[in-house]
Amino acid sequence: MKNIIIALLASGLLASCGMTEITPGVYNQPLDTPSWVDEPPVEDNVKYFVGASAQFTSEGQARQHARINAYQQLSEFVGFKLDSKFTELTGEQTGFGTQFGAGKYLQKKTMVTEVAVGKSFIKEYHMNRLLVNERPIFVGYVLIGVSRADVAHAIDRSGVLKPNPEKLEQLLDDAKNS
Repeated sequence: MKNIIIALLASGLLASCGMTEITPGVYNQPLDTPSWVDEPPVEDNVKYFVGASAQFTSEGQARQHARINAYQQLSEFVGFKLDSKFTELTGEQTGFGTQFGAGKYLQKKTMVTEVAVGKSFIKEYHMNRLLVNERPIFVGYVLIGVSRADVAHAIDRSGVLKPNPEKLEQLLDDAKNS
């Protein structure tokens, strides 16, 4: 019994000698963010979206993650606008009614979103390079924009709102003013 206790104490001592102290990463400088991160610019003809990245070990990864985040916000905006206007114009909930089948609506919604993302442009990048535990870490921000007219044109060309064409002009005006 005594040998077992001695063996346990010895192995505990040896195991603790091999452990590395883990310390959480601490930024040695604050994040520098441009004003458009908190308040994107407001323009009559362009809608802006801000993408932010997580922490990455390369600048390229941080840029890519920030772009994906911004494109996701743009896609959600276009999808929401399309769903709202479709319901308003047709009385059908997001295309699941009898005039316009769900699959066809979702296909056209995807097409409109892809066109909007394709028409978007990158206005500005902003990168932070931080040292965390003596290693460089990158956090990125991107400001992307899309012309409101391009979004309205993509919606019009998709034919998604054909069930009630007399209100299409109002939809286009609303898209330009939103």
